Formats: sequence, C-alpha cells, structure tokens
Amino acid sequence: TNPQHFFYLLQQEQETVKAKEKSLNMIMPQLLQTQINAKVKPRITVFEGKKGLITVLEDVLKTGKTNLVFSTTIPYMLHDYLEGFHRRRIRSKITDKIILNKKEMKRAKKLARMHYTKTKVIGSGFESPITLNIYGDKVGMLILSEEPIAVLIEDKNVHEAFTHYFEIVWRMAEAVKP
Repeated sequence: TNPQHFFYLLQQEQETVKAKEKSLNMIMPQLLQTQINAKVKPRITVFEGKKGLITVLEDVLKTGKTNLVFSTTIPYMLHDYLEGFHRRRIRSKITDKIILNKKEMKRAKKLARMHYTKTKVIGSGFESPITLNIYGDKVGMLILSEEPIAVLIEDKNVHEAFTHYFEIVWRMAEAVKP
C-alpha cells in the first residue's frame, strides 16, 4: 500500500467530520431552545409595603404591553400614585383593560374617559382585596391589606391561564360608557 493512501483516508475522515459539524450547526439552535424551555421555571418575587405595590405597577410601564386588570377595591393607599401612573401609561400608549366591581361605577366612568383604557363592570358580589395585573408574560397580584404585599409571577403559562380567565369574565362584564 502506498503511504500517501493514509493522507487520502485522513482527508476523507476530515470531510466526514465537517459534514457532521455542518449538520450539528443546523440543529443547534433548536437543541439550545429545547434546553432553555426545559429549564424555565416560574419566577416568583414578593414585594412588601406600598413601595412593593408601586414596583409591580412600574414594571407594567417598563414592560410596555397591554395590562389586563381585575380591580374590585379602591386602592386608597395608591390614589396619589395612580394619577401619575395613568398619565405615563397613556403617554406610552399602553392599553389598560379594567374589570371593576359595579359598586365602583363612578371610578369606572372616570377610567373609561381616559385614552387607551377600556372599562367594564361586573356584579357587586365580586369583591376582593386583591388587584390583578396581567401583562407581558407576567401576573402581578397587589394584595391591598393593612400591610400590603405584591406578588409578581413571571411565567408564560401562568400568564396565559390568567389571560384566558380574564377574557371569559370580560365577555360577561358590562361595558362602561364615560
């Protein structure tokens, strides 16, 4: 056998390796995405106090996506903050779709007059000290108790489930005219 034949075999092996490398490079993005999806767990953050509530609302503005809101309790502790929040939200063209308790009709009409705001009400039996903000891939729960707490869940599946729930209630709710 000619010793040059070893170079020929080595060259063939290199071409085979290059073909395998090319194939691997083609599927690598899919493999990496599969790995990322398998490792993603919901991220849950708890904030305390009025500042914690504001942190979640500021995140709504930062995210810049439509905000679906269940709000049955007037957040008195945030009254001063909310005026500025809505001004900045409207300036950023972020839509709020808000479901309120029918007892809050005056507040609902005031909100309905704002740009980028759609408001509906549901029966007065719907009362809760928790306001939900569903936006981006997040759900923010503002617990409006004596010592307020905000819980922020960052998870696409949780977001989709709450969005679905919101849309069901939205369809049943009564539109508010300004």
